[in-house]
Amino acid sequence: MYVGVGAVAGVAGLCGWQAASEMAYVGPVLAGLNPVSLTYAIVEPVEATWDTVAAGGSLDASRVGLGVGAALSVLLYGGIVLAMRSSMVKTFDRTTRQLAGSR
Repeated sequence: MYVGVGAVAGVAGLCGWQAASEMAYVGPVLAGLNPVSLTYAIVEPVEATWDTVAAGGSLDASRVGLGVGAALSVLLYGGIVLAMRSSMVKTFDRTTRQLAGSR
């Protein structure tokens, strides 16, 4: 399971990394969805979000896109965590009841 999550996160991170520099305005939003590409874009904003900076002439559009991406990632990952927690609680309760009834 961890290998699958790592593979999906790695592919999404590499896509966000490349999209940040090659897609104006949408790229920084995609870069904000992955912590590694977001950190790189914060450290090297001009290099990481080159097309957005070139199209807008300043870093403001890039910073707004990174902020939107970071906010979306909080909502997305928070929703995933809540769904997983809910599933684990239901499974735990069901398993505990089955074990209690079998004795």
